[in-house]
Amino acid sequence: MQPSSSQLWSLYKTTQFVMAQSLSQSLNFAIITAFNPLGQLRSPSFNTIQDKALQYDIQRLNTVYRSIYGCSADLSYSEKSWLVAIEQSTAIDLAIEYKQNAIYFVNGDRLSLVPCLLADQQEDYIGSFQQRTRIFPANVFR
Repeated sequence: MQPSSSQLWSLYKTTQFVMAQSLSQSLNFAIITAFNPLGQLRSPSFNTIQDKALQYDIQRLNTVYRSIYGCSADLSYSEKSWLVAIEQSTAIDLAIEYKQNAIYFVNGDRLSLVPCLLADQQEDYIGSFQQRTRIFPANVFR
Protein backbone atom coordinates (compact mmCIF):
# COMPACT_ATOMS: atom_id res chain seq x y z
CA MET A 1 0.00 0.00 0.00
CA GLN A 2 1.31 3.45 -0.98
CA PRO A 3 1.87 5.81 1.97
CA SER A 4 -0.28 8.95 2.06
CA SER A 5 1.14 12.40 1.34
CA SER A 6 1.18 13.26 5.05
CA GLN A 7 2.90 9.95 5.92
CA LEU A 8 5.60 10.60 3.31
CA TRP A 9 6.04 14.16 4.56
CA SER A 10 6.48 12.97 8.14
CA LEU A 11 9.03 10.42 6.98
CA TYR A 12 10.96 13.01 4.94
CA LYS A 13 11.20 15.21 8.06
CA THR A 14 13.24 12.53 9.87
CA THR A 15 15.93 12.17 7.18
CA GLN A 16 19.59 12.11 8.18
CA PHE A 17 22.38 12.85 5.71
CA VAL A 18 25.66 11.03 5.07
CA MET A 19 28.47 12.53 3.05
CA ALA A 20 32.21 12.07 2.60
CA GLN A 21 33.31 15.54 3.75
CA SER A 22 31.97 18.50 5.69
CA LEU A 23 30.90 21.78 4.12
CA SER A 24 31.19 25.45 4.92
CA GLN A 25 28.14 26.63 6.86
CA SER A 26 28.01 29.68 4.61
CA LEU A 27 27.09 27.62 1.52
CA ASN A 28 23.44 27.58 0.43
CA PHE A 29 22.33 24.51 -1.50
CA ALA A 30 19.58 22.08 -2.41
CA ILE A 31 19.54 18.33 -1.86
CA ILE A 32 17.86 16.50 -4.72
CA THR A 33 17.41 12.84 -5.59
CA ALA A 34 16.10 11.05 -8.66
CA PHE A 35 15.40 7.82 -6.75
CA ASN A 36 11.87 6.46 -6.33
CA PRO A 37 9.78 9.05 -8.23
CA LEU A 38 6.50 10.01 -6.55
CA GLY A 39 7.65 8.18 -3.42
CA GLN A 40 7.16 4.79 -5.06
CA LEU A 41 9.94 2.24 -4.56
CA ARG A 42 11.63 1.37 -7.85
CA SER A 43 14.29 -1.15 -8.83
CA PRO A 44 17.98 -0.43 -8.18
CA SER A 45 18.67 -0.40 -11.93
CA PHE A 46 15.87 2.13 -12.59
CA ASN A 47 17.15 4.35 -9.76
CA THR A 48 20.73 4.16 -11.04
CA ILE A 49 19.66 5.24 -14.54
CA GLN A 50 17.64 8.12 -13.11
CA ASP A 51 20.55 9.14 -10.88
CA LYS A 52 22.97 9.27 -13.82
CA ALA A 53 20.52 11.40 -15.81
CA LEU A 54 20.12 13.79 -12.86
CA GLN A 55 23.89 14.02 -12.44
CA TYR A 56 24.22 14.92 -16.13
CA ASP A 57 21.59 17.67 -15.75
CA ILE A 58 23.37 18.99 -12.65
CA GLN A 59 26.72 19.07 -14.46
CA ARG A 60 25.12 21.20 -17.17
CA LEU A 61 24.25 23.81 -14.50
CA ASN A 62 27.99 24.45 -14.12
CA THR A 63 27.85 24.81 -10.32
CA VAL A 64 29.28 23.15 -7.21
CA TYR A 65 27.78 19.73 -6.46
CA ARG A 66 28.57 16.62 -4.43
CA SER A 67 26.99 13.28 -3.76
CA ILE A 68 25.16 12.86 -0.47
CA TYR A 69 22.87 10.17 0.91
CA GLY A 70 19.51 10.79 2.52
CA CYS A 71 19.02 8.07 5.15
CA SER A 72 16.69 6.79 7.79
CA ALA A 73 17.80 7.65 11.34
CA ASP A 74 19.23 4.15 11.86
CA LEU A 75 20.92 4.19 8.40
CA SER A 76 19.04 1.03 7.37
CA TYR A 77 17.66 2.81 4.29
CA SER A 78 19.41 5.33 2.04
CA GLU A 79 18.86 7.15 -1.23
CA LYS A 80 21.67 8.56 -3.33
CA SER A 81 21.15 12.28 -3.71
CA TRP A 82 22.99 15.37 -4.88
CA LEU A 83 23.93 18.46 -2.92
CA VAL A 84 23.79 21.29 -5.47
CA ALA A 85 24.63 24.98 -5.00
CA ILE A 86 21.62 26.41 -6.86
CA GLU A 87 18.64 28.63 -6.12
CA GLN A 88 15.66 26.98 -4.48
CA SER A 89 13.38 27.68 -7.48
CA THR A 90 15.85 26.00 -9.87
CA ALA A 91 16.07 23.00 -7.54
CA ILE A 92 12.28 22.69 -7.41
CA ASP A 93 12.07 22.76 -11.22
CA LEU A 94 14.72 20.05 -11.45
CA ALA A 95 12.98 17.92 -8.82
CA ILE A 96 9.64 18.22 -10.62
CA GLU A 97 11.34 17.05 -13.82
CA TYR A 98 12.39 13.88 -11.94
CA LYS A 99 8.94 13.52 -10.32
CA GLN A 100 10.13 14.14 -6.78
CA ASN A 101 7.71 14.97 -4.00
CA ALA A 102 10.14 17.26 -2.17
CA ILE A 103 13.66 18.59 -1.86
CA TYR A 104 15.72 19.84 1.04
CA PHE A 105 17.13 23.33 0.97
CA VAL A 106 19.91 24.58 3.23
CA ASN A 107 20.43 28.27 3.87
CA GLY A 108 23.42 28.72 6.17
CA ASP A 109 22.79 25.82 8.52
CA ARG A 110 18.97 26.04 8.33
CA LEU A 111 17.51 22.87 6.81
CA SER A 112 14.09 23.14 5.20
CA LEU A 113 11.89 20.50 3.60
CA VAL A 114 10.34 22.00 0.47
CA PRO A 115 7.36 20.47 -1.35
CA CYS A 116 7.58 20.00 -5.11
CA LEU A 117 4.75 17.66 -6.09
CA LEU A 118 3.02 17.48 -2.69
CA ALA A 119 0.68 20.44 -3.14
CA ASP A 120 -0.99 19.84 0.24
CA GLN A 121 2.25 20.51 2.16
CA GLN A 122 4.00 23.74 3.16
CA GLU A 123 7.73 24.39 3.36
CA ASP A 124 8.94 23.27 6.79
CA TYR A 125 12.03 24.35 8.69
CA ILE A 126 13.25 21.09 10.23
CA GLY A 127 16.43 22.05 12.06
CA SER A 128 20.18 22.31 11.72
CA PHE A 129 21.73 20.63 8.69
CA GLN A 130 24.98 20.02 10.60
CA GLN A 131 23.13 18.18 13.38
CA ARG A 132 21.58 15.81 10.82
CA THR A 133 24.81 15.10 8.97
CA ARG A 134 27.29 12.30 9.47
CA ILE A 135 30.65 12.16 7.75
CA PHE A 136 31.74 8.71 6.57
CA PRO A 137 34.39 7.56 4.07
CA ALA A 138 33.16 7.77 0.48
CA ASN A 139 32.98 3.99 0.02
CA VAL A 140 30.52 3.28 2.88
CA PHE A 141 27.35 3.63 0.77
CA ARG A 142 28.46 2.40 -2.63
